[in-house]
Amino acid sequence: MRQLDRQFRRAIFSLLLVSSISACSEKAVEQERLPSLGTSKVVTVSGISSGGYMAGQYQVAFSKQVAGAAIIAAGPWACARGDISRALQNCISGDGVDLGDLFTLAEEKAGNQSIDAMGNLADARLYFFRGSKDDVVGDAAVEGSLQWFANYAKPENIKVKYDVPAAHGWPTAEYGSDCEVFAAPYINNCAFDLAGELLSHLYADMEPPGPSTRNARRFDQRPFGDANLADFAYVYIPESCESASGCRVHIFFHGCEQSADSIGTELVDHAGLNRWAESNRIVVLYPQVEKSLAAPMNPLGCWDWWGYTGANYLERTGAQLNAVHKMAATLAGK
Repeated sequence: MRQLDRQFRRAIFSLLLVSSISACSEKAVEQERLPSLGTSKVVTVSGISSGGYMAGQYQVAFSKQVAGAAIIAAGPWACARGDISRALQNCISGDGVDLGDLFTLAEEKAGNQSIDAMGNLADARLYFFRGSKDDVVGDAAVEGSLQWFANYAKPENIKVKYDVPAAHGWPTAEYGSDCEVFAAPYINNCAFDLAGELLSHLYADMEPPGPSTRNARRFDQRPFGDANLADFAYVYIPESCESASGCRVHIFFHGCEQSADSIGTELVDHAGLNRWAESNRIVVLYPQVEKSLAAPMNPLGCWDWWGYTGANYLERTGAQLNAVHKMAATLAGK
């Protein structure tokens, strides 16, 4: 009888232990779920290098819901047209790119409704940046991107900045490597606040930045589909947006070798966006790409701007565009 009693107590203890572990696991999952905050459904986007291409692709695919884009050190929309050789040669240098073909492709995709109507771009606010010491992406590539969007957008909505002596990287007011240094984590102290410059163009009513004492929250990207994304990404939520709906949303796309897999949260923490977001009720979404040494080959963790996720990578149904759009929709839910 004593033996049975011991076995019973052991079984009860095991059940309680399993229940406790399960409850903790469920709590951890709940904490790492992207929250629904009742944010605006209209968003803005920005990105650098491969993330600059991705920002342009997101702006075009979802132009009905994207009010503006900042394209940093990246070439024209759809430049690669599914060809990695073209991506790494013509699209990086800007040489031999036929914008006429890209206009035609956009009209075809808009015509079959795989992207939003091109007329939506007329009112989009657009910002273009390339450091004058950038030895990676040529000035002709960034100029080509400007010319492509200028075919649709109103001139008064476009701003360019090409005179900062920055290498290929993300310029900040006071953080990072020397301005002309091209090295990981590709964040450069240029005494130039790119985050503030682009946000102040994308939004006309910005208040000065405030102190950012909160950390970006990690969340699980896996519920948003298989898009060659990392398991986890980050979102910065100002204190005022935790309890009140209606905050704006800005989506930031990192460059190659700038994902959290490569540099941790250094770009998330020091790009400068969070300070402006805190004082202007802007939620900043930082989706993250997964590095891969197998098919699809993506060893540097670049966003898909040449088609490694599929032939529809430019379209609303493209794996990465669709996944990030679902993230924005989740934030907008309540």
